Amino acid sequence: MQGFGVWGVLSTSFRVWRRNLLPFTLIAFVIYAPDIALRSAITDPDYLLALAPLELLLHTILSASLTYGVVMELHGTRPSLRACILTGLAQLVPVIGVVVLSTLAIGAALLLLLVPGIILLLRWYVAVPVAIIERLGVTDSLQRSRELTHGYKWPLFVILVVTCLAPFGVSYLNQETFAGIGLTIATELFGVLLGSLMGVVTAVAYTALRQVKDGTRLPEIASAFARFKS
Repeated sequence: MQGFGVWGVLSTSFRVWRRNLLPFTLIAFVIYAPDIALRSAITDPDYLLALAPLELLLHTILSASLTYGVVMELHGTRPSLRACILTGLAQLVPVIGVVVLSTLAIGAALLLLLVPGIILLLRWYVAVPVAIIERLGVTDSLQRSRELTHGYKWPLFVILVVTCLAPFGVSYLNQETFAGIGLTIATELFGVLLGSLMGVVTAVAYTALRQVKDGTRLPEIASAFARFKS
């Protein structure tokens, strides 16, 4: 993928996701299994809010795991499920720190005023891949993401809108097509699929930004994972 553009990032993301649909979906199911089990057991919707911290943690692990899978795929290597998950867990502490700190800051900014919150969201869009691949600390990862996304906020905004609108469309389709327990199963299934797709898009955007901003080639990015064998 040459340069950085909306179509380039999205088309590459869908290609990578489609080629790895089964393994990436299995990874997502394995990681989201605790959340799916708890959601199935909880009957009172009010208690589902208590699952938010767990869901944030699981989404963080998934994003980190898929970052490895995407980089290896773009490099021409098919990673194993084990390698993806182990890589996601290897940098878990700084990645959690990045996600928690950015989520709190973005949430506070969105409550105060919408635009600053969106700007922060775009600024830190690739902070998780940064923490995984470049093995930086929390604040350094956020700063590095800010540097990489500088000058590319508008393309990232379009990518963000496209990927965020997808869940709403799927939710509407589910309600029109399924009912009762079928709706619950369909919602969980599509949630897993969309979670894996969004993780892929973020990782692809990171690799594209590295190539444009730093002139870094994929073999150099992939070399960060040399200690993991697929």
